[in-house]
Amino acid sequence: MNKILEKPNIENNSVYIDDNKKRANQNKISQNNTKNRLVKKELVKSIVVKNKTNDKKDIIQSYILTVAKYDFSIYEKRILYRIIECFQYQLQGKKLNKWFSINEKLNGDVDIVLPISSLLVNNDDHYSRIKKALVSLLDKKIIINNNMNDNDDKIWKAFSFIERPEIDKRGVIEFRLHPEIYKALLDFSKGFRKYELETAMAFKSVYSMRFYELISGQKKQLEYSIEKLRNIFQLEDKYKNPRHFISYVVNSAKKELDLKAPYSFNYQLEYEKDRNKKGRKKIVGITFVPIYNLKNRNGILDHNDKCRNNNLSNILIHEEKEIFILLGFSEQELKTRYYDLILDIDKARKQGKIVITSSIIEYSKKAKNPKTYLIKSLMKEIKNWKEGLLEKQSTNENDRNVYDKEKASVYSFLKNHLILSGIELEKTMNYVIERGSEAYLNELVRAYNDNNSGKIDDEKIRKHLKRGIENQ
Repeated sequence: MNKILEKPNIENNSVYIDDNKKRANQNKISQNNTKNRLVKKELVKSIVVKNKTNDKKDIIQSYILTVAKYDFSIYEKRILYRIIECFQYQLQGKKLNKWFSINEKLNGDVDIVLPISSLLVNNDDHYSRIKKALVSLLDKKIIINNNMNDNDDKIWKAFSFIERPEIDKRGVIEFRLHPEIYKALLDFSKGFRKYELETAMAFKSVYSMRFYELISGQKKQLEYSIEKLRNIFQLEDKYKNPRHFISYVVNSAKKELDLKAPYSFNYQLEYEKDRNKKGRKKIVGITFVPIYNLKNRNGILDHNDKCRNNNLSNILIHEEKEIFILLGFSEQELKTRYYDLILDIDKARKQGKIVITSSIIEYSKKAKNPKTYLIKSLMKEIKNWKEGLLEKQSTNENDRNVYDKEKASVYSFLKNHLILSGIELEKTMNYVIERGSEAYLNELVRAYNDNNSGKIDDEKIRKHLKRGIENQ
């Protein structure tokens, strides 16, 4: 028989194979598995390299999920972040990247497809950890305790976080979400947290991830008891000494947030009020004071925030704004898609260049697509205006270079030829420049040039300049 037998699990299957046959089969299986692993790894790697996603975006996460009780690894958190990202695209009506997909079934189950590349950051190639994370999520149980007043007559529910995880040859992972998980991830009834996806994906500590979610975008102080935090992070059986919890969880997270995140925190410890025993008072709570680190904020996202928050009336004059509205633009559209163009229109106007001319307005009104015509026309006007500024700047730069060369020539003659220095050199330099710089010096040289010897009478030039300065 040429067929290669799969290696049996002797523990679970009472199968006996002759030692020689068994050894031969194991060698073939080992060679075949090694070959398959190499081929699969190369296949996955080739896909992983090609399918990088754009993580420079803010994502919105349910506050219920932010303070939920769970203990995830780094890779499990990354899978969760990608699920949230997909849901955000779905809520906004945006089209997902072709390697991502969400498919809601008739029974409420939701099938998710994610590329492996989206879970790897900073040249990470730990594919086995992704598989381990999927198995771990499959084993994790979500418990829901309903209040007796709820409409749902079931007071207790339990189910796996994900179901049916798979990794296929395309380099993508597939799994299914229970409807209750789907519902919980989209439940914004208690509020939400907004944070940078790229920053969250790059953290090396799961504690940094959790604290970043808690603190991101916050301005008010947050107060938590030690027990509440340990409960949220599922650390009831670890770091039982509050000082150890502060050191290994809070401080380690703060250190990474300070280094990488736009939001970090300082904190104040709360101690028990009364203590019957001797020794230091027990730490019972923490007050977190949010800190915004602009240097760690993505520049594009920060710019987009300012666009959304700025009032167009502070940039466009009333007539300009009315023209945009007349042609069908919304204020939100102008702030999100054409904000840079709006700023250029304002800059041009302040420098005397009117970009929105009456002819552009009239042609836009008659155009088949007025909005497109107006934007293209304005962009062309701005481009011409900027090119004119560059040309003018270049001319001024050339003039300045000529002037600087003349100054250097005058300075060199006064210092090295007439042997002037200090205050005398400075005064003489200013005097010569006021009277024509190099051209004025050339006149003096010709006036005090000895025709017989061809030498310049330096002393006479010095006296001439001295008298001129004294008579000013």
